[in-house]
Amino acid sequence: MIKYNTVIDSVALHIYCNNKEQQHGIMQQVKGWIVSTRIVTIKFDDKIKKYKLLRGNTTLATLTQNASHSNFYIRIRFAGLKSYKEKQDIASYNLIVSIAAFLNTTKYKYRLAELDIAIDCFCPFENMLVVCNAKKANVVYSPLDYVQYFNRVPTSYIEQYPHIQQRKNAVSRAYLYDKGSKEKLPYTLTRFELKLQNRYFLKNDFDVASIVGATNNYTVLYFDNILIKECVIHEYNTHKSLRRVLPHNRLQIDSKVVSTFIKTITTAFVDFYGEIIVPK
Repeated sequence: MIKYNTVIDSVALHIYCNNKEQQHGIMQQVKGWIVSTRIVTIKFDDKIKKYKLLRGNTTLATLTQNASHSNFYIRIRFAGLKSYKEKQDIASYNLIVSIAAFLNTTKYKYRLAELDIAIDCFCPFENMLVVCNAKKANVVYSPLDYVQYFNRVPTSYIEQYPHIQQRKNAVSRAYLYDKGSKEKLPYTLTRFELKLQNRYFLKNDFDVASIVGATNNYTVLYFDNILIKECVIHEYNTHKSLRRVLPHNRLQIDSKVVSTFIKTITTAFVDFYGEIIVPK
């Protein structure tokens, strides 16, 4: 069986604020807490109007104040928790846990605004295939195994959103890409990624069952024989059937990875001595 892992990658947290004054106050407290962790430094980028949380020259996350229809909020977006750069990944994870612990301890209300769940498979891009099981009438889907190249990185977008605003407004998006090439890793790695976006979490929040359920809308497949993959594509295009797919071809999301991450974020706290505690 091919080796693969379930990972959590990009994450965004949305902090509710009652008004502009509270937003400013919470922002100052959050910035102060982040500085006190000594995990990152904070620098305001005037071009994008966001605070960058930097580890050296690498941006681990961004921090912004926003308002929409008199609803004030703060958003913290983590660029990715799994880049396969060990020190960077450890710093990113420690940063999000420390910020969640601060929010839980201060009782500031917040929710998820973005969550990327991925299957990382240690195989070539050509050996994988993703099929959407629950297509929506108002969404355009790419042909099976359709490939685009961005900076020479092969990518298959499952849904087609040609305009930026369409992508932003989508409830979720999924794609398959050559992670090894993108990150310039010394080994072969292909990633299937499901991006649950802000609209998704307006209703589902920290609901593990719904998050895992969303991943079940896709069948992620690995083939050690490309000819069999081509036969499966042909049969699906002709009969909309995956009868040729065997159980060992299917890669499954590990729900424990999702539930452990959500539990960590929602239960971490800062104790009397300023230490981060994650209940077991």
